[in-house]
Amino acid sequence: MEISRRGAARYAQHTPYLRVRVVNIVDLMALLPREDHPHAFSEDRFAELFTHDTDVVFAFHGYARAVHQLLHGRENLTRFHVRGFSEQGTTTTPFDMVVLNRMSRYHLVLKRYGGPAGPRNQAGARPAVREHA
Repeated sequence: MEISRRGAARYAQHTPYLRVRVVNIVDLMALLPREDHPHAFSEDRFAELFTHDTDVVFAFHGYARAVHQLLHGRENLTRFHVRGFSEQGTTTTPFDMVVLNRMSRYHLVLKRYGGPAGPRNQAGARPAVREHA
């Protein structure tokens, strides 16, 4: 899940049973399979960063489909949930664009909590999502 380090610290404080890893991909070509690009992560490195079976929420500044295309050929792609630019056909503020594209920190947290593989506490129940100032 792509979040800021400060966001990761908040996760640790409010949901200590939830493990979060922050991965910052600078060279998007690294997401391609190794046989498609020389900068690509090997299968072992890719698994080290993203595991084989953990859900990944990917926040991207461009079109989400571009990341899906780069990931094509990797294992178990249904676990990658990419949030990116979505044309809304209107002029608006940067904040509104983040909300319209479902990329605000709240949308990313809700995406992580909402899926079938969402976190559960030690008793097996889903935790409540609380708002904090």
